[in-house]
Amino acid sequence: MSFDTAYIFLAIIISTAAIIILIGTSRSIISRISIQPILIHRFCNFVALMTALSPLVYLAAPDHSFTVVSAQTFDSPQQILKSHPKVTHYKNKVMPVSQDTIPYKAIGIIALCLIFLWYFSRYLANARKIYRILNSSIELRSIGKVKVLISGSSDVPFAYRTFRKAYVVVPESLISNLSHLQLAIKHELQHHRQGDTIWSHIAYFIKSLFFWNPLVHLAHSRISEVQELACDEALIGRKGVNTHQYCYCLLTVAENALNSQRRLVGTTGMSMGSSAQQLKWRVEMMSRYDVKNKFKKFVIMGSLTTTIIASVALATSGVVYDRKVTLVEAHELAKSFKESKFPIEVNEAVLGQLNYYVGTPRGREFIKGAIGRRTQYLDMMNRIFARHDAPEELQAIALIESGFL
Repeated sequence: MSFDTAYIFLAIIISTAAIIILIGTSRSIISRISIQPILIHRFCNFVALMTALSPLVYLAAPDHSFTVVSAQTFDSPQQILKSHPKVTHYKNKVMPVSQDTIPYKAIGIIALCLIFLWYFSRYLANARKIYRILNSSIELRSIGKVKVLISGSSDVPFAYRTFRKAYVVVPESLISNLSHLQLAIKHELQHHRQGDTIWSHIAYFIKSLFFWNPLVHLAHSRISEVQELACDEALIGRKGVNTHQYCYCLLTVAENALNSQRRLVGTTGMSMGSSAQQLKWRVEMMSRYDVKNKFKKFVIMGSLTTTIIASVALATSGVVYDRKVTLVEAHELAKSFKESKFPIEVNEAVLGQLNYYVGTPRGREFIKGAIGRRTQYLDMMNRIFARHDAPEELQAIALIESGFL
């Protein structure tokens, strides 16, 4: 699969996933059917998993055989370009082609790479800031594989994960209130348990690749909000955690966050980036804790998500693979093979046949079957060609004329 077709396909899948997440996390829907934050968080993770698996569904589509043409045991691609005159099928398939010589695709790919590098440089800059905070912090204790640090450089607690280590950083201002300190640590540890610290890295690179898509940015913002709600629900559902005390801790941390910098890339914070409206909604959601029927709702939403994403993956398979070769590309392909004894002529008639064989499901299926049968006659044809000093490109006649049937 080429870079541009893969990018288009992933953009369609991720946009679909973003729409599903935005609908599934709609506040009005949550208020009406009482879906709880942990359920929504699992639903978002399920959508992310289906998004990752959807290319596999796409590649398993029945009409997936385009790559067979580009990875054949043919000696040279001109065997495909050299269409036989007796082939009269699909003459009306000749498509209008563009003679533009401006490399729009190359310019687009270069621009995309440059913007992605700019995002990546920001990621590295944020990583340096985080490492400075970690190096200047004092280790309080270790909880499993997670190190809890006390920092004088951060005003808000946050969680961060590298490839090997996981951290919880709490500001030294919370030391004076032991209850708030414990609740903040529990909240950030819950982010690690939910996998939010891993998702924060992945989400940033998704936003970098699809920076032009507002749905991706909106979905990321909504997922971050749901992650905080899921942590809130997990904590208030435990014994020994008072809801009112937890809400007071949340507001205290949010007040300290007013003077803090923006959330660093790759971190999850108890209230970093939270607006007054978001804090109000979090407090309201904590007062409406209900676990009834949430498994049934999750199954229904998960089934719907699976159906939608799988349908989009299969529906877009023809769109991505049924790509027409332009006349300019065909000429460039012909020029790249100079050892052939036959002159390679490329015109609109040849281009029409080429696009039929590589750009339609029926044509690709024909080529795939013909190549599979070709191996039965390969030795015999080579002996005959060698006896008469004939070029091996003549194999293309049998391929196009009969498909080696």
